[in-house]
Amino acid sequence: MQERHYLGVDLHSTQATVHELTIGEDGTLERSNCRYTLPEIEHKLLPRIDERWWVCVEAGSGSMLFARKVGEAGGHVILLRAQDLRLVYAPGRKTDRIDARKLANHARRRVEDSEEETDVAEVYVVD
Repeated sequence: MQERHYLGVDLHSTQATVHELTIGEDGTLERSNCRYTLPEIEHKLLPRIDERWWVCVEAGSGSMLFARKVGEAGGHVILLRAQDLRLVYAPGRKTDRIDARKLANHARRRVEDSEEETDVAEVYVVD
């Protein structure tokens, strides 16, 4: 099976917290967290994205531009309403890292468990 990447992005006006979940060809799972400035997203993150990448981001200022750039790079985009993400994935401790991880996990479930129903309203999906 081809390597797959699921990226959760908690995007802000000057930076983004990113959680990357990679499933290797042999099925191994790797997770990593990173913080990027907006220029770093352009030069370090976007060049890595291709058709093997699913990127999930909360709707907000800048998210449509980011989603378009991911789509232009060949990646798949899922844009979620922030309030739906919080309702479905439980209250509790909230940090950018936790939000990014929840977004990456949502992308993985959306793609790999396509039969599973979800209460999360996806407001924009680029396939």
